Amino acid sequence: MKKYIILVISSAVLLVAVYVATLFIPQRPSVESEYNNNAIQSFENADLGDELAPPVPEF
Repeated sequence: MKKYIILVISSAVLLVAVYVATLFIPQRPSVESEYNNNAIQSFENADLGDELAPPVPEF
């Protein structure tokens, strides 16, 4: 019975140690989200004012 208590306690300590270790690993953004961020950024930086405006008729 004492072996099982030690086994449960040691596995719980190991689980907590692994969880705490994963908190310190920096999360790298996925390639897809990085691509979307770059696409949004390039769209926001683009000067689309003249290209999208219809031609103004001159009278």
